[in-house]
Amino acid sequence: MTSPTAQLSGDRIGALCEMQGISRSRLADDLHISAARLSKIVGGSQRFPADLAHTLTIRFGLPLEFFSAQDPVAEAVTPTFRKRARARALDEKQVVRLAREASRVFSTASEDSGYRTFEFPSDPDLLEDEEQCAREVRRAGGLNATEPVPNVTRLLERQGIAVVPHLMPQGLPSEDHTGITLPSRHNSRPLIALGTKVPGAVARFTLAHEAAHHIWDRDLPSPLTSTRDPREQRAHRFAGALLLPASEMVGRVDEGTSLRALLPVKADFGVSVGAIIMRAHTLRLISDARARSLQIQLSSLGWRDPLVEPVEVTDERPLLFKQALARVTDMSALSLARYTGLPPELINHWAGIPMPDIHWPDADIIDLNAARRTSRAASRRR
Repeated sequence: MTSPTAQLSGDRIGALCEMQGISRSRLADDLHISAARLSKIVGGSQRFPADLAHTLTIRFGLPLEFFSAQDPVAEAVTPTFRKRARARALDEKQVVRLAREASRVFSTASEDSGYRTFEFPSDPDLLEDEEQCAREVRRAGGLNATEPVPNVTRLLERQGIAVVPHLMPQGLPSEDHTGITLPSRHNSRPLIALGTKVPGAVARFTLAHEAAHHIWDRDLPSPLTSTRDPREQRAHRFAGALLLPASEMVGRVDEGTSLRALLPVKADFGVSVGAIIMRAHTLRLISDARARSLQIQLSSLGWRDPLVEPVEVTDERPLLFKQALARVTDMSALSLARYTGLPPELINHWAGIPMPDIHWPDADIIDLNAARRTSRAASRRR
C-alpha cells in the first residue's frame, strides 16, 4: 500500500481553506509561513512537505489521506444551487467545497459498491416538455401520473442519485444556501445536498429542483446567477410538475380558491403554499392578479417563513449515501477517515449516523469544529 505522504497534492491545501471558510493568507499567518511559499505549494511549483501535511491534519482534524484525495470531475463541474441573494462569497466557497467532497465520496463509494448509475434522459422530445419528463421520472420511480410522491428522497435514490440532507457541519453558517449539486455528464453517480436542515416541504421541492439540473444543465460553462434565468425557471417548473401533477391541480385550485384552502393541497402533496401558488399560475388555473394577491396574503400572514406556515411535512431520511459507505468500509471512524480522506464526524453528519467517542492513534486527528472555533478565537485576539 502506497503511503499517503508519497501522493501529497498541494492544491488540496486550497480545498482545505475553502472547506474551513478561511483565506490562504490567513492560513499562512496561522502556520507562520509566507503567503508566497504557501501559494507555491498550492500551485505545485514547490514540494508539499510531509511535516506541513501532518501539521494541517492536527490543526484541522483531518486524516492525512485528505491531501491525496482527487476527483477531477467533481473539481471541474460548475455547481448549481438555490440560495438567497445575501449569501456571502466566502460562505459560498465553503458550501461548494463541501459539496465537491461529498460528491467525490459518494461517486467513489457508489462505484466500489456496484450501485446502479443514474441514466441521463437523452430523448430530445422528452427534454422539450417538462411535464412529460416529470411523468417519466415518476414512472421510473414506480409512481403513476397522479399520485403524490410519498418520498422524494427515495424516488431519487432509486434512480442512482444520492442525497445529503445537512451538508454543513453543526455550528457553521449555511442558511443562505438551500440546495446544491454538481451536474455533469461525466458523473453518472450524482449527489444532491441540502445546505442545512430545512422544513420538509422546502426540502422536497429543493431536491426536485436540483434533480432538474441533472437532467438539463450538465457541465454548465458558468454558474446560474439569477432566479430569473430560464434554466432556473425550468427547474422550478419541473419540480412543480413532479410534485403537483396537473390533473390533480385541476379541480382543486381555481381563481376563487382562498389561501387557506391551499393547505389541504399542501397536506396531500407535501409542497409549500407558495409553490402551490406558482404551480397554479404556471398551469393558468389562476390569473396573474390572483397569484399576486395570494402571494401578498402569504407575506402578510408570515407564511413565507416555512417554519410559520401551517401543516407540517414529515422530514425524509436518506439511505443511499450511508449504504454505499457501509459496503466498502466497516463504518468505524478510522476506516471512514482512511477511505474518504475526511473526518469521520463529517461523514457521519452527512450519513445521519450518531458519532461515537473515538480515540485516534498517535493523536493525528482532532475535532473539525473545535479546530475552527480555536482558529476564530485566535483571529479575534489579533
